[in-house]
Amino acid sequence: MHTQKTIKHRQPTACAACIVAAATLIEIRRHRPEPRGVMMNKPKSARFDLLDGLRGVVALAVVTDHISRINGLVWAGGAWIAVDIFYVLAGFVLAYGYGHKILGGMSFLQFATVRVIRLGPMYFIALAVGLLGTLLAMPQISVEDINHLLKVVSLNLAWLPYFSVAPWPLGPGPAMVHAPVFPLNAPAWSMFFQLFANFLFFYYLHRFRKHIPLWIGVTALLLFILGTVITRQTNPGWDSSNFFLGFGRVTAEFFCGTLIYSLGIYTRKFPAWMLWLVGGMLLACFVFGNSRVLFVASISLMPATLILMFSVQIEGWFKRLCQKLGDISYPLYIMHIPLWQLLYTQMNVQIFSPALRTILFGALCIAVSLALVRVDNVVRKWLTTRLTFRKAVVAA
Repeated sequence: MHTQKTIKHRQPTACAACIVAAATLIEIRRHRPEPRGVMMNKPKSARFDLLDGLRGVVALAVVTDHISRINGLVWAGGAWIAVDIFYVLAGFVLAYGYGHKILGGMSFLQFATVRVIRLGPMYFIALAVGLLGTLLAMPQISVEDINHLLKVVSLNLAWLPYFSVAPWPLGPGPAMVHAPVFPLNAPAWSMFFQLFANFLFFYYLHRFRKHIPLWIGVTALLLFILGTVITRQTNPGWDSSNFFLGFGRVTAEFFCGTLIYSLGIYTRKFPAWMLWLVGGMLLACFVFGNSRVLFVASISLMPATLILMFSVQIEGWFKRLCQKLGDISYPLYIMHIPLWQLLYTQMNVQIFSPALRTILFGALCIAVSLALVRVDNVVRKWLTTRLTFRKAVVAA
């Protein structure tokens, strides 16, 4: 806290008093005290390996759910709450890694640049693969189809949704996605909402100079629960009919993640048996798929599992495995539908049974993701070294 020096004058004139007052205001503005309850200091650098492992596992669950459904099976019917896990983790990571930077003066352009560099390369690679797969899945293209496709490409390239009630081909036959807002890559809808939450987080910290308080997080959660009860939409955001409900979903869960950091919950220690109990119940929900049970789990078991995971330290091969799972989680999630679309149009996958198709494609996704991790790292490094805000990007 800056201590203002007192300047004594026996008989100050009006002019002198004005000068002193102006100087005092300038000094106070330059040395504004930190708002109470705000963590301004940079936290210790750490990698939460068990959480990385969880990201990889739930990404694999999403791939299993989507591809098994396309093949007429339901192997992980509750995997859609993986999106909710990603949102809470994103909130924690942003608060942990960027909160002190934003409160310390990071500009919006700097923040937006580092976030787009982090998420953009894989997003646009997946978009290109999705476009190629779409073109190959449409043997006869009319002028109307071309106009339709141009609109989709323009909006999705700008990371914006496309609203349509028409189904979108994933390949010949029954493999269709109905009314996706990101037709070239259906799972990309969640990345749109994640960017929205990122920018909302920046605005609040930059505007109010403090972390998001508990009452806002609780209010967002209650509004999300109320909206879910009224609309009965437990998995909103991915198609045209429920897209706008996705804003409440991501806001509530992203703020939950920021509160885990700002309230210091992640530093508390809990016995390991609590994690295995609560985490086991959460993973069981992935298999069963009742929408009401899953919704309750997404606002109770899921954040509780994440909090308990901070208490567990892992070493050796398990730590390395979790790190690798964390590395492939994003390419695995963002690439699996475009990759399937491309594979479906170019190979006679029908010669395999539905179960074998699902297993083989899952293995292919893992192999492709491992390769894309290297590509993503190279592209991000290249972009970082060529940006105007090089120092800010490297520091992030």
